[in-house]
Amino acid sequence: MSEEIKIAVIGGGSTYTPELVDCFIQNYRDVPTEEIYLMDTDREKLSIITGLVQRMVKSRGIPIKINTGTSLEEALKNSMFVILQIRVEGLSARYRDETIPLEFGCIGQETTGAGGFSCALRTIPVILDICKEAEKYCPRAWLINFTNPSGIITEAISKYSSMKVIGLCNIPVFIKKKISEAMDIQEEFIKLNYIGLNHLSWITDIRIRGKGKIKNFTEIKIKLANLPEFPVHQEIIKSTGFLPSPYLKYYYHHDKILKEQLKASKTRAEEVMEIEKELLELYSNPLLSKKPRELEKRGGACYSRAAFSIISSIINNKGEEYTINIPNSNIFTDLPSQAVIETPVRLYKNNYKVSKGKILPLEIKGLIESVKSYETLTVEAAVKSSCKTALMALMAHPLIGQYEKASPLLEAIIKKNNFYLK
Repeated sequence: MSEEIKIAVIGGGSTYTPELVDCFIQNYRDVPTEEIYLMDTDREKLSIITGLVQRMVKSRGIPIKINTGTSLEEALKNSMFVILQIRVEGLSARYRDETIPLEFGCIGQETTGAGGFSCALRTIPVILDICKEAEKYCPRAWLINFTNPSGIITEAISKYSSMKVIGLCNIPVFIKKKISEAMDIQEEFIKLNYIGLNHLSWITDIRIRGKGKIKNFTEIKIKLANLPEFPVHQEIIKSTGFLPSPYLKYYYHHDKILKEQLKASKTRAEEVMEIEKELLELYSNPLLSKKPRELEKRGGACYSRAAFSIISSIINNKGEEYTINIPNSNIFTDLPSQAVIETPVRLYKNNYKVSKGKILPLEIKGLIESVKSYETLTVEAAVKSSCKTALMALMAHPLIGQYEKASPLLEAIIKKNNFYLK
């Protein structure tokens, strides 16, 4: 492996970063990384995170250089992989995304519905500016996008940038882990038929390597449905035959979840603010040289493993299967070619392989098409700064829909976020 492995982490001041770096430390032999460059605009957080990860690397005696700074050019220059994990305007913006929709009787969530919409409008222009710089300083690099809402951001990049991009979410890895525990079978022996979009996905089948279809699949799905991590009624699973991802609760149990959100004493954003404060205090301890257990409360389980495994499969040309966000390109014949979907693919050094020519199951087709229309309109609204397209996006979303709701909701989102739409 002659080419130097440099990983740029844009949003390196995130409290997730120690988990990511830990994965590269633990698996250094598999991916002998020369440099990890942490870039962030928040100097204070970046300084704290950098101190911890440098101590982590030093304590393990691993020769990974940890460089850091606020210069995008320096971060991107000669990078082989660029991990995007930014949150434009920080957690205060997430708080707005979670609370504004509630005023209009809509789900308040950072990636789903109106909250995901406003997050995308805020984020897409910034991401595309980063992509323009990447085209200059590391045109051959892979972009690994964790930035939320991941599917929408990935679609914007794939349509408006020449960079190779993979959208990534921890949910597919998390689901596979839970299935592994429920079946008492190692994850590497499990293969999932995974269909949908980011945060709108279903497991339609489970197969075990060399053993074919699982006979008691229904029993396993019901067992999973009774776990708190899968808050979807088991009758839905019996009816569709599919295991929905946790985010389907916002669609299948909208009114129930909305009532819970309206009654909650704190938003998730406020909880995360408290967790972040606690983590940064821990990270500041000069004696701390490993990721603390408290990081698990931050969410994003399996995040670092997903990112590292994908990078390893590409670098080592393994052709391992991972569920990622990529353009449809005739994978499903009833979706547009440029529509980004979440699907299993085999990853190689210069490309990926995936089966094509499939048809969406009728039980979930309508919801997928509706949300995909919303996502595509949202990308166009952000790129063109179009108020008309933004309104059409909200009206296309099944959790919003009505003009009488979408119009004043959009007005509030624009006003409270200082968005400029023509």
